[in-house]
Amino acid sequence: MVIDLLIKNIKLLQHNRLVEGCISVENGRIYYIGKETHQPSADIIIDGQGYVALPGAVDIHVHFRDPGRVHKEDFTTGSMAAVAGGVTTVIDMPNTIPHTNTLSRYKEKKEIGEKKAIVDFSLHAGVSEDEKKLQELLQSNIPSIKVYMPKLDDPLSTLRYIYSLIVENNLNTKVVIHAEDPQIIAQEKAKLEQRKAKRDLLYHYLMRTP
Repeated sequence: MVIDLLIKNIKLLQHNRLVEGCISVENGRIYYIGKETHQPSADIIIDGQGYVALPGAVDIHVHFRDPGRVHKEDFTTGSMAAVAGGVTTVIDMPNTIPHTNTLSRYKEKKEIGEKKAIVDFSLHAGVSEDEKKLQELLQSNIPSIKVYMPKLDDPLSTLRYIYSLIVENNLNTKVVIHAEDPQIIAQEKAKLEQRKAKRDLLYHYLMRTP
């Protein structure tokens, strides 16, 4: 049998130690991992001498700024940077222009990613203040929704509503929560400014208490 790709002379982490071996790939999936004496033939052979093979990482919090702020980054440049760092799957945040908080915007952004991304990707949806649009978005069974609590008038009520829709419709949607209280942050910020600690590297962290 001749498979698509063979990476030989590579180091593999097995049972907490590095061993020499090879990896073969067929139809985009790993077909064989093991000793090179048993390796199948391949159309493409890559010599991995001096390298260690690791699984691709997953980054669940990226800001590709696409659409709306592509002068900063887009799905192409962001996913290229991800691959360079060993990240093969990303989940993009919803704070683009326009905000990804309706079903139509979600679909539009997904189409952009499908055309431009070079890694696997998913999208966190945002929360719409329009209850009907939020319901439509959730009932499409999106993978995940990001709840940015500081921007909501009544974040707990919004969370209860989201969870009730998920339970009632037997959805698989995961809820990602940015849990901060703007009033507490403002209070802690004032304290730090009185202590003239604003230039301290820990300033951002210290004004966000657990």
